[in-house]
Amino acid sequence: MSLVALFIEEVSFHRYPRWSDMLRGVVAAVLENFGYRQVLALWQVWGAVSAWHGRPAVWETMHRTGFETEEAERTEDTEETKTATVGIHN
Repeated sequence: MSLVALFIEEVSFHRYPRWSDMLRGVVAAVLENFGYRQVLALWQVWGAVSAWHGRPAVWETMHRTGFETEEAERTEDTEETKTATVGIHN
């Protein structure tokens, strides 16, 4: 995808004045494919082998935190309580 994007950009806008600039972009586009994809493939093989041996998949609990402060959360809780109380009495 990166090579195609680089090609389209060069054909459309001619942003690279020197061949060395274009060559540097091509090298970067090729090198970005090494590393992560190979590690991901190893993890997939490891998971498949574990499944074949009958090992259960274990998912750990992810603790999530928000961006809000405790005061904002308390305000939301009281507004929800008021709405629920009003809905019950109607």
